[in-house]
Formats: sequence, structure tokens, C-alpha cells
Amino acid sequence: MILLAWICHGLAQAESKRSLKAIVNKVCPDLLFLSEVKISSNRIKALLYSLGFYKLECVEPRGLKGGIILGWKNGVDVEIVMSNDNMINGLVFSDPINEPWLLSMIYRPSARLGKQAFLEDLQKVGESFAGAWLCMGDFNNLLGPSDKKGGKPISSSSTGGFKGLVDFAGLIDVKFVGASYTWSNKRPSLANIKERLDRALVNTRWTEIFPRALLKHFPSNSSDHIPIVLFTEGEEGSRPRPFKFEEIWTREEASNLVVENAWRLNAPGSPMFKLCKKIKQAKLELKQWNRSCFGNVQSKIKEAWKNLDQIQCLDPNPQNLEKEANLCMEIQELSKREEILWCQKSKIKSLTSSDLNTRFFYLSTVIR
Repeated sequence: MILLAWICHGLAQAESKRSLKAIVNKVCPDLLFLSEVKISSNRIKALLYSLGFYKLECVEPRGLKGGIILGWKNGVDVEIVMSNDNMINGLVFSDPINEPWLLSMIYRPSARLGKQAFLEDLQKVGESFAGAWLCMGDFNNLLGPSDKKGGKPISSSSTGGFKGLVDFAGLIDVKFVGASYTWSNKRPSLANIKERLDRALVNTRWTEIFPRALLKHFPSNSSDHIPIVLFTEGEEGSRPRPFKFEEIWTREEASNLVVENAWRLNAPGSPMFKLCKKIKQAKLELKQWNRSCFGNVQSKIKEAWKNLDQIQCLDPNPQNLEKEANLCMEIQELSKREEILWCQKSKIKSLTSSDLNTRFFYLSTVIR
């Protein structure tokens, strides 16, 4: 699923409409969130229909200010639960089908009093739903000094309310690629100020459902805010993964034989050239052995639990009891391998694994 959020600062202008069409045609989002549209929804429904968004939730602007719209395409199942001038909340049932999650699209007010009321409302939304939660849009606030470039340095008091909410709710800032800042005052030279006001925040359950989620910042020529696009399954066409030696391989004696076999390569040339060729050969043979013999740890765990469930439904004769004992030992070994795998990926070296579990290392990896 792909979500696009953008502050368009009015869709009455032809330039804004062209920019919207260009970004939608480029990323083909399933959900579209527009804020600061400044005109009634009736004047832009034809435009949104032409882009494929036939289902809309609209909050009309107050005069020539505000106005937010959430649109989604056929095939996406969203149930709106609440909407106001600053957010639209809905339950997404279509991805994944078996576990709905809460979507909060944000357009935060700039007035100081309005900000505090908004934070309280957002906190209540999070507390009312125990499952996966995604907040995305313009939060009109910063989480730290790195979110601003130029102008006066930010103080801890200016981020306290927003950062306090993020910490209290246990929200995670989704990693992004592209420009470091999403808003600019468009002024030249030293008067220029840039800030990261638009972002996506999620709780830990949402990261477990979408561990590959990626936020991408796209350029814009018609607004001081840039569009942000969330790819829940990561962006297609990503670079191939670099080779990494997995520590869990050492728990299998066959891995030593794979390395020994690769090291028998008789390559001509200098000692350094021979060493490089043998390392390269070992890498290729380990990758092939991992695919064909060692296999995916998580898949093996699921299969072992399935087999254990089946064997425990049978009569407890000596043969079945022996099979059950072997499966229990296999599950213990596979669970240990999974813990080592995620511990290595999380790159947490200062903590001992005796008091931690696989889920801790898994979430540490996702957040990192």
C-alpha cells in the first residue's frame, strides 16, 4: 500500500493541480491525503475522481483557510471513525486483511492554543485503539535540533509537548529518504529556514506488520511543503542486499565444509589475489548453501510448530513420543538461531542477550 500526504496550499490554482497530477501519476498511491486545500470539496471532486480516488472523506475549509481530504481507490477498505479540522481517523481493513490498523492523517494547527488541544486529542485517539497505529502528515512541530536548518535554534520547551506525546505513546519515526527537510520559507541566503514538519509516526505493532516501510520525500514547485509518500512494503527496485556472514551458520557443521571446499580453489597469481579469489568463492558457496540447505529460520520454526501440533494430536505411543521429543529439541535450536540472527542484525553489543528476547532485537533492528 502507498500513502501520499501533501499540503497543497490551495487547489484552485492550475499550477497546484498540475503538481498534484504529476506526483500521483508518478507514485500511483492507494490513499491520498490533501491539506490546506482552501476550496470546497465539490470544486475538486472531479479532479480526484479523474485520478482514481472515488471514495472521499472531506472536512470543508473555514472561509479561505484549512480544508482536508482523504481519498482512497477501489480495492482499499477504509472505515472512517472520526474527523475534524486537524485530522481524519480511519480503520484500514484491506492490508493486511486479517488485522485492521488505525490510520490518522494529520494537519496540525499553527496557533499555540490549538496545538495543545490537538496533542490531547491525538493522545486520546491512540489510547482508544490497542492495535497497530500510523500517524502521518503535517505535525507542524519538531522533534529535535536536527529537524531545523537556519534561523534561531530550537529549545527543548518548543518540542516538549510533541516529543512528550511521541515518547508517551511509544511512537517510532519512520525512516525516510530524500531531502532532509519538508518545509522551507523560500527566502534567500541567510534568511532561509528549513524544517522537517511532515513525517510518519508508528507504534511497534505497526512496524511488526510492515517492517520494510519507507517514507520518501518528493520535490514540489508549487508549495512551501513537499509531498511525502509512505511505501508500506518498501520501494520497488531497491538495491541488492550486500553479503553478510551470519553467525547462526556456525551452529551447523556443514558450514565449515562449505568454507573448506571454497578454500581449495587453486587460483593463479599473487598471494593477495589468491586470498581475494578464495574469499569471493566462499561467499558464493555460502549463499548457495544457505538457499539450498540451511534455509530460512522463521519458515523452519513455523514448520516445526506445525509438525509438533500434528504429532501431539496422535496416540502417545513410543514412536510418536520420540518424534515429539525430537521436534521439541529442534524448536529450541531454531529459536536460539533466530535470537542470534536478530541480535546480530540489531547491532546491539553493549547488552547481554540473557535478559532480552527475540522481539526486542527484532524491533531494535526495525527502528535502526
